[in-house]
Amino acid sequence: MIKAIIFDLDGVLVDGLNIHEDALLCALKENGFHITRDLHRRDYAHLPTTKKLFLMAEKGLIDKNKIDSISRRKQELTKELIKRNIKPLDNVIYTLEALHKEYKLAVASNCIKENCEQLMKTSKIYDSFDIILSNEDVSNPKPDPEMFIKAMDLLNIKPEECLILEDSEVGLKAAYKSGAYVMEVLNPYTLSSELIKKRVNFLNKL
Repeated sequence: MIKAIIFDLDGVLVDGLNIHEDALLCALKENGFHITRDLHRRDYAHLPTTKKLFLMAEKGLIDKNKIDSISRRKQELTKELIKRNIKPLDNVIYTLEALHKEYKLAVASNCIKENCEQLMKTSKIYDSFDIILSNEDVSNPKPDPEMFIKAMDLLNIKPEECLILEDSEVGLKAAYKSGAYVMEVLNPYTLSSELIKKRVNFLNKL
């Protein structure tokens, strides 16, 4: 019996993927490094910023001594872009309100906590969740399943009592490794309580 639903944030509840990408590419450029959008999406998408920068440094694409300054600037730019570009999505708000009447809800995001909370508050969904986990709450972010396992522990549920909604390859890999049931989401605009409840009802009959 499904008792809880765990959501990824970017790409599932909030349309913020381009914001993080734009902020990082701009921060890199300001520090003298040119990483193309195609290269970023192919090799680094959906990973935490610090992880991306260390991988880039290992490949000789950036100076490792610049990682801290790039990361700080990226976070500054992200905050600015969230304020300008993130808007509440009515379908997401309605979906969470409907689901929270029946299930425990959690967010598990590879964002840093400050950005995660800002995205959720700006989207007017912050109060819909029992638990919010960021990459700062675990030792190993996605694709490691630690974040999902920790969320299930805090919710006091077993993997077979949990449904995880994810959109990215990195997130899906972590979700499947956690042992929970998984539902892939195309984007926040397709989210609906009807579709999610339909999946839950199917899982409850297994």
